[in-house]
Formats: sequence, C-alpha cells, structure tokens
Amino acid sequence: MAEAVEQLRERVIRNNDDLNARIPVQPLALTSGRPEAWIKEGFGHWRESDGLVFPAGFELLLVPGAFVAAVVHAPIGAPSGIPVPLGFASFDRPTVDRAMALLMAVAPRYGLAEGVLKDLAPDEDVAPEPSGAGYGNAD
Repeated sequence: MAEAVEQLRERVIRNNDDLNARIPVQPLALTSGRPEAWIKEGFGHWRESDGLVFPAGFELLLVPGAFVAAVVHAPIGAPSGIPVPLGFASFDRPTVDRAMALLMAVAPRYGLAEGVLKDLAPDEDVAPEPSGAGYGNAD
C-alpha cells in the first residue's frame, strides 16, 4: 500500500508543474479510532476520530480539486457473504467538489487544521447533503 500511495502522490506532484503555484501534496488517512499498522505505514500521516464518521467498510480517496474514488465493501447475497468492493471513480469537477464538501463537513471530527479545510473548500455552488445524510451521527 505504501508504494501505491507514494506513486499517486508523485503523479499529483508532477501534475503540479503545470500550475502557477505549486500545491503541497501529503497523503493523509482519516480513521475511526486508532489506525492499523498497515495504514500508518502506507500513509505516514493520519488523523483519528473518536467514533464512526462514515459507514463501516467505506473508503474515500480524494485529491482535492482533481479526483475522487469511493468504495464500500458490502457483502453480496447472504449477510455473512464475502465483502465485495463496490464504488466509482471520477474526475468530474462537480463530483469531486461534492466529495470535498462532504469531507469538509466531517473534518472537524478528525481535528483537521484550518489550512487543510481551506484546501478542501469546493466551489461555492456545491453543498453537502443536509445533516450529513447517509453518514450517521449527524450533528
């Protein structure tokens, strides 16, 4: 995992060369509770929440302003079935902005710094679902 995260980071950095101002790129894992060793090794930086923020089995990969992939590991058929990853990936700006808005809405639960929140701020015309619909623990 560490190699895949680093390759993605390097690719984003290379794409920064086309920008007027370079954007710092740092992989960050957001976890419910203490992360497992493979997450610490793969990401290098992580933030913990004190409770479940997203549904169990949910993964979100977000490159702010550029790309989003969302996957949920759901059992197919019987409740005791083997979880199968179902999801999507998108470079579509409104889709990426929506993911950024959803993540920004829950960012305080991870204690993210104001600078990180500014990087997540999507276009003004995109808003998250009211009350964090679908993510439980709505404030």
